[in-house]
Amino acid sequence: MSGNKKNEEFAQIKNLKSHSTHHAEKAPGKFPVIFFVPGYGIPAQEYENIIIHLVSNGYIVIGLNSVFISGDLQMPSGLIANIITPDSDEQKNDLFNNSISDLAFSVSHLKIKNTKEEILNSIDWNKIALVGHSLGSSTIAHFAQKTKLKVKAIVTLDLTIDLLCQNNCPNLVNIPFMHIFSSQFYKQSNDKCFPFYCPPKNKRPSPDEFLFVVNNIYNDDSYSMHLSFTDYSTLQYHPEIELAIQSMLSKNPSDQFLGTGDGFTISQAVNKKILDFFQMFLIN
Repeated sequence: MSGNKKNEEFAQIKNLKSHSTHHAEKAPGKFPVIFFVPGYGIPAQEYENIIIHLVSNGYIVIGLNSVFISGDLQMPSGLIANIITPDSDEQKNDLFNNSISDLAFSVSHLKIKNTKEEILNSIDWNKIALVGHSLGSSTIAHFAQKTKLKVKAIVTLDLTIDLLCQNNCPNLVNIPFMHIFSSQFYKQSNDKCFPFYCPPKNKRPSPDEFLFVVNNIYNDDSYSMHLSFTDYSTLQYHPEIELAIQSMLSKNPSDQFLGTGDGFTISQAVNKKILDFFQMFLIN
């Protein structure tokens, strides 16, 4: 591929448009707030499919990026904070604890902050919910156990526990809890060495605990995968991105990361499940 052709394709990717709007007129009243914690190495901006759908239905969504965790992040000074790839359990534990600390700080800081920002003044702090993907799922599950705030509901995407805690399931989350799994990770949850999902037990008193697996009628284990919850679920059909994915897979077929299912169908199904769950426990 020539250099000019490559530059041309990068330019087209940069022209991808978001369906969000800057400085949109704010509706009157108070609104529930959802804190969104992304997966390791993925910034919150790569979950617009989920975030914009919730915002469009009357929720304030605050996406959190953690330094050294959520990919390479540019600081206000212009310096780039690179992601850290942990090479020991101690470093993994540090990153996980940092993720929880960032969420706790953000919630408490915004709750007490005196601000002229209309959007923050529109938060109904009696209606708090949490959504997380991958590492973010484990973060919100543990945060919900420890916080003194009244969290009304949580949704975890493709993870419930963190493997650094000897696979102990959260057993004190006594709030409505929805586990959504890709078919890939749900299959792996049956592996004793890698149990992503903790089946409800008598010791887990949550009265409203749900499990949803993103699958088709044939229960295809490869129908959806770990990154099907990100915007790549639908961006994969953009010509330049599709070409890049095909090129990557032609060299390493085992690197498939989006599954065989239609990305738009998967995204719509996930959005509907999350919205219906919050409408039930956060609004009604």
